Amino acid sequence: MRTRLCLLTVVLIYCISCSTDNADKKLRTEKERADSLKKRAADSIAAIPTWSTTNPYNDFACLIAGVNSPGSKYNHLLDSNTAWKKNLEFIKTSWHKLDTGRLEKITRWKNTEFPQGLKSATTVFYPFSGPDFLTAITFFPDMDTLVMLGLEKPGRFPDMDKMNDLLAENYVQDLNSCLTDIFNKSYFITRNMQRQLSNQKVNGILPVIAFFMEETQNPITDVKYLLTKTDSLTKTSTIEEVDYNSVGKESPLGLKINYVRSNKLRTVYYYRYDIANKNFNDSSAFFKRLNSMNLQVTYMKSASYLLYNKMMSNCREMILRKSRFILQDDTGVPYSLLAQDSNWNIKLYGQYTRPVKDFPYMREDLMLKNACTQGAPVPDLPFHLGYHWGNKKDLLILASKKQKV
Repeated sequence: MRTRLCLLTVVLIYCISCSTDNADKKLRTEKERADSLKKRAADSIAAIPTWSTTNPYNDFACLIAGVNSPGSKYNHLLDSNTAWKKNLEFIKTSWHKLDTGRLEKITRWKNTEFPQGLKSATTVFYPFSGPDFLTAITFFPDMDTLVMLGLEKPGRFPDMDKMNDLLAENYVQDLNSCLTDIFNKSYFITRNMQRQLSNQKVNGILPVIAFFMEETQNPITDVKYLLTKTDSLTKTSTIEEVDYNSVGKESPLGLKINYVRSNKLRTVYYYRYDIANKNFNDSSAFFKRLNSMNLQVTYMKSASYLLYNKMMSNCREMILRKSRFILQDDTGVPYSLLAQDSNWNIKLYGQYTRPVKDFPYMREDLMLKNACTQGAPVPDLPFHLGYHWGNKKDLLILASKKQKV
């Protein structure tokens, strides 16, 4: 009996010991798993790249956009300086009207109407853009690279250390005047920009692009100039990036602006270039640069009907050859060229109207007129863009290149 009792005691102790060991092992396993998950999470966070937006470029963008940003050295001017306080009031009133009257409507429309390939496109070409980063980022918020093209000089930010109250008042007045056209009409008027952006107040398009970047929550990380360099021996030209502060009296070809969106570094290029065929051909550095890029989408509005001109055929042909999608009003690539090209599927939106009177040499594109008035019903556009801001008869053409089987 005593032997049996001892045996049962030994078995019971063994079972308890095994149970304890198993429990300890389970706890250790769970702790190791928890520690592993914590480490992986920490490693994942550490692996996410970060870029500093604390820099003079973004500080000034915050000031002109009326944004009180942590760390910006110009925050105090938004509260203490009369000129910048006036600028802030102008922006609050104008931006609310712009956002509800146009930008929100564009966003809802493109979310419904854009095919997936257009939504996910990473590179956008926007010829004849001037400084209109705003419309591009509204249509294509997920783009990685935007290539803008115009005739306005790149320009510079002002020297804030030398800006007294009177200079600030003049700067704000000029900036507000420049922005009024795109706020009210959706495009910049070339002759107005040449007057407003070529003086010593708002110098070039850089401040305007910076304004739109900050106002649409795309903080700037860096700005560089683009210069054309010609080899003295081979006489060949290349485009080089140089530091913003290293350019003196040289006339830059353009700008490269890096910004952050959704914790990803993205880039805007602006080129000041006349794309008439005599300048834009396979011997020019700019032509080679564009031709080497994957220009998936071309967007155009208020383009002065320049691509109707034979002297602009090189640019037109590049757009047709390289683009997978073309989104434009009637001032871009002639509709008749797209309609007669079997490589494209075309959708129309809005209402047809004759070319505006500012271009009396432009004849009606009868194929476009017939497509809008005699073909299948054309869906309305819920927003207004382009030259026809007066009568609100806007038209958008969405051309998608057919996939090769």
